[in-house]
Amino acid sequence: MISGISTPVCCDTTAREANARDFRVLFLRDATACTGDDAERFHNATIEVLDGLFARIVSIADVVGVLGENRAESVE
Repeated sequence: MISGISTPVCCDTTAREANARDFRVLFLRDATACTGDDAERFHNATIEVLDGLFARIVSIADVVGVLGENRAESVE
């Protein structure tokens, strides 16, 4: 699960390297960030490239929802 700052550099590299090592990569689109004048454009472009090729793009809500479902199943 990838989160962090510098979506098009650090986060992107981590996702690609994890994928190359056969990890299942979940890239948190709303828990990664970019700075600078074109931050949103770079962030979105990186996510578009990673999606399906190197990672599965998810949101924090997606992950929390799955964790909640799994917890409910384990309690039953």
